[in-house]
Amino acid sequence: MISPTTRSFLDLAYRPDLHLVVGRWLRQASLPELQQGYLDMLELAAAHQCPYWLLDARRRIDTDKEVMHWMLDRFTPQLPLRLSGQRSYLAYLVAPLHLRDAASGENFPPAHFFEDKPFMAERFTDEADAVAWLLGCQPAPRT
Repeated sequence: MISPTTRSFLDLAYRPDLHLVVGRWLRQASLPELQQGYLDMLELAAAHQCPYWLLDARRRIDTDKEVMHWMLDRFTPQLPLRLSGQRSYLAYLVAPLHLRDAASGENFPPAHFFEDKPFMAERFTDEADAVAWLLGCQPAPRT
């Protein structure tokens, strides 16, 4: 990994071999920490023009409504502005319990929500599946 950044709540790196930004939440984070963490991820993504993000949230409790509103209203509109208009792809790696918990689904938009958005997000319990999805979202290499 290149460009590692570690805060007490987030480990962040760019993977040039996969063209992915990888953010691993190290613990439950406060709202200001979450906001700073996502802004740090955006800075790293912009530096590499990388719209493919693997977000490991297995050590966090599922996102609450306040965080979701900030993400949708304040943060995600910045993505195309900072990433040259590219559509962003966010793969959230979550604990299996979060996918089974009906309440956690209330704070994560359904697939059709993303149809007209400049970003797409999906949740996974297996890191290999999340990476495969992100790689599948990337354009085929030019030959």
